[in-house]
Amino acid sequence: ADPEVAAAPRDLVRAVEPLVDPEAVVSGVPPVVDGAMELDFLNMTESTMVLDHLKFADRKPIPAYTGVDVQEEVIARLLALNPDRFLVVTDEAVEKHHASYLDALGSTGIPVHRIVLPCGDQCKSMRHLQRLIDWSFESGGTRSSVVVGFGGGALMNVTGLFAGIVYRGFRLVYVPTTLLAMHDVTTSLKTSICHWGRKNNIGVYYAATLILMDLAFCLTLPQDELLRGLGELCK
Repeated sequence: ADPEVAAAPRDLVRAVEPLVDPEAVVSGVPPVVDGAMELDFLNMTESTMVLDHLKFADRKPIPAYTGVDVQEEVIARLLALNPDRFLVVTDEAVEKHHASYLDALGSTGIPVHRIVLPCGDQCKSMRHLQRLIDWSFESGGTRSSVVVGFGGGALMNVTGLFAGIVYRGFRLVYVPTTLLAMHDVTTSLKTSICHWGRKNNIGVYYAATLILMDLAFCLTLPQDELLRGLGELCK
């Protein structure tokens, strides 16, 4: 666990507890047992993703699933949350190369709202945070909605902050698309934007309800992006 997070005040850690237990949000869907979840309700008979539980201080572990070329199961696990709508936040690079990856979210009639932010630290601004907040209200977002962060590390930072403050916390799912986001940003509780010329100076600790990592995205990354992710991992 991140020592900075582990040292956070207990009241703060409790304040960012996910609103809904992801293993019990859909009646009739069995809970996670030994890394497997029956997905018969979506014509899937077994899990191909590996389950890990991320633990931070004394809070409830966060389920994090990892697999390769697991788009169908990513969709199934998102639909299992049974929200009144999905609020998908993505970045320009993902919109260009993987725009159709989450299209099947709308297959059951659940409304899907999508917003595209700039790549990198450009998205981590007060202006874009305000834009996300306004968009969520314009889209009819409620405490029953699910926010999906679909992109790189910077996008996850601002998406997590947005999800953590509206309605005192949306349910949040991370679907990272870069190596850096997979091993660093989504596996911590830290969210942030940059303000007044300073980096990551506004943020909260907020836990995702679920993390879904499809390693096939790494096959599409340029070499410099992979090296950045590996460099941060070595640190």
